[in-house]
This record gives sequence, structure tokens and C-alpha cells, in this order.
Amino acid sequence: MISPAGPVDESDLQPGIDLLESSGFMVRLAPHVYEKQGYMAGEDEARLSDLHDMFRDKDIKAVFCTRGGYGCMRLLDDIDYELIKENPKIFVGYSDITALLMAKTGLITFHGPMVRGLATKNQNNWESLLRTISSSQPLKLNFQEGTTLMAGTAKGKLIGGNLSMICHLAGTPYLPSLDGCILFVEERGEALYRLDRMLTHLRLSGQLTGLSGFIPERPPGDRSSGRSWTEKHDRPDRFTSYTQYRFQDPFHHGSSGHVKAKI
Repeated sequence: MISPAGPVDESDLQPGIDLLESSGFMVRLAPHVYEKQGYMAGEDEARLSDLHDMFRDKDIKAVFCTRGGYGCMRLLDDIDYELIKENPKIFVGYSDITALLMAKTGLITFHGPMVRGLATKNQNNWESLLRTISSSQPLKLNFQEGTTLMAGTAKGKLIGGNLSMICHLAGTPYLPSLDGCILFVEERGEALYRLDRMLTHLRLSGQLTGLSGFIPERPPGDRSSGRSWTEKHDRPDRFTSYTQYRFQDPFHHGSSGHVKAKI
């Protein structure tokens, strides 16, 4: 377990550690996992050292992040990418961890639940992750509870994560090409106009022109009011119509990231 972004307390992680151990996993905490430096889990050098050490260690099979917050972008230009490519491991997280999930490491990474909240939120999240990382069968995602907004068939690499983080990576060397990809995005309670602005930024910067498909997470609501999009806006289809107009790709609402029940 590493804390590459925001700080955590021991009480935050213990339920998740207990769940992992009861599932048969041996848990190792990075040396700086509980450090605190303002809004980050220690200095950049300490968080980076933990990341490198866990990938360097041959006994470690999977690296789970403890929480999101902020801090991962600060590590990107100092990561030893060759070290990570030469020591591939399961790597799990979401939110701010998107910056590391999308980094050009050559790894297949897992947009999934973090240790803080692993045992206290929807139990299906852990069961889904466990099946994903431990089964020899191909992964199949069930979108029955989602909404198809533009029907079609898409094929491509599945890539994505937190929309704000993807926007911040645009224009840097650390956002991989999205051409031919199926992009999924999620956010935490942002107002509709902010989502519109972020998607417009990605479109104007040329990031979305070559997409094969697009899956936006069904958002939990507007943090400024605590209400859902449907309750807050008298045109609940505004986001749908905007994106359908902009993206001529198969288009679907999913559920990932900052929601209780994650795919």
C-alpha cells in the first residue's frame, strides 16, 4: 500500500487491511504511507520513493493506493518509467491516482476502489475488483444499469479516469494518445457547466477527435447544492444532447469512481 496523494490515518486503513488479510492477501505498508505534509502524504521524494520501492520489490504482486486527494501529478516528471515497465504489477486506484494510471508505463492499470473505504462502502466493489485481479477469465463489464445514449459498436483500448485530472494532463507529455480508445470519465459532484467546460477543453485541444467510444460516469450530483442533475436542471438532457452532438461515437452512461457502486 502506498499513499502517493493525500494523507491518511491508521484508522482510515485498518478496515481495508483487515478485509484484504481475511481474503488471503499479505499486506505490506510503504514506509511513508502515514506521513503528512499539509494536504499531501509527505514530501514528493518520500511518496516517489515508496512508489519505486514497491515496484522494485520482487515479492510485491500488486500496489494498492490508500486514497486520492492531490499530489500524483507532482511525481510524474521524476518517475522511473523504465523501472515500472520492467517490473509490471497490478496497480489500483482512482480520482487523483488517474495521473499514475494513465502515465506511459506500458502497464494495464485498474481503475478501482482504494484502501480507505474498501471495507466500509459497497461490498460489491471489493468483490468485483477481486474477480478482476484474480481470475484467469477475460474481464466482462455489465452495463445493464447504465443508459445507452448513442447506440453502436466500438473497439479499442479502455482508458480514462477522473475528468479533471485528464484535463490537467492535456498539453503535457504524460497524457497518452486517446486515438482509437474507448474513453471513460468520472467526476465528483461538479456542476453541469464545469463538466461542459472540461469536455469542451478536451475537444478544443484535439484529445477527443479520434475516440472509438465514450463512457461518462453517471454523476452523483452538484456539490454546490447536493442535488442531482435532474433535480437541479430543468433540462436534464442538456449534457446528453451536448455530448451526442459533439461525439459521433457509441456513447454510454456507466458508473465508476466517486460513486458508492462502481463497475
